[in-house]
Amino acid sequence: MQHNKELRDLADEQILQLLKRVVTESHSHSETDEVARALLFFLVRVSNTWRSIRTLDKHTPDVEGPMVDAGTLLRAMFDAYLQADYISSDETLAMERAKDYFDFEHVERYKLIQKVIACDNPFVDKLKASARRSEGEKRAQEAYDRVKARYQVQPRRQGGRHTRSCRTRPNWYPGTLADIARSLGKSGEYDILVASLHACVHSSPIGLTSGPIGSRPHILSWASTIAARVARLSVEHNHIQLDDCDERILSALCRPYFY
Repeated sequence: MQHNKELRDLADEQILQLLKRVVTESHSHSETDEVARALLFFLVRVSNTWRSIRTLDKHTPDVEGPMVDAGTLLRAMFDAYLQADYISSDETLAMERAKDYFDFEHVERYKLIQKVIACDNPFVDKLKASARRSEGEKRAQEAYDRVKARYQVQPRRQGGRHTRSCRTRPNWYPGTLADIARSLGKSGEYDILVASLHACVHSSPIGLTSGPIGSRPHILSWASTIAARVARLSVEHNHIQLDDCDERILSALCRPYFY
């Protein structure tokens, strides 16, 4: 039993070092390539979340203790992976999608400001009284106005005419994450794996009574496969050369889930 644990720890350490190497190699490419930069953001996210799941696995001795939290983190990793894959899946659209990803920050910030200032409490009163409020809101409004047309919801037909909605969609990508998975040919993964993790995120009855699909020994392995998929996207886009050992590890972790 101790020997098996040592082998698992060694394998996990090799995966950690592989993720670190791909992150390091990707940094220089991200300085001049928006697609590489977006992929790096997602890679750092899933790598850090992988470390969080590893920490839970190592320091929560009871079998069920980390399962719901791990399921929540796995759902976040899948979300990041599908977005990264969507950006890089079409070379002709990758740069446009990466730009859409980063520019959506202006939509998010504007909407957040609108929600905050609509509240009525002492904290918000202090924000409203700030001498920097006017300048900050002006910058947010200008940035939002500059990009909002790219995120407006689809036109609706009214009275025989097409009308353009003034509402912006909730995500930087069109549709839902399920739509993104479908466009990538991964509906099965979404419907079986990702959807099963929603319950952990929302603390639904089945989530809290049953936890995520899979048993405790396989949770970190599952996280490793998602992190490896995102790492593979950066490796391929940036033409990163891996040594034979790293290549074998990445290939093994990136095998299809259903075969």
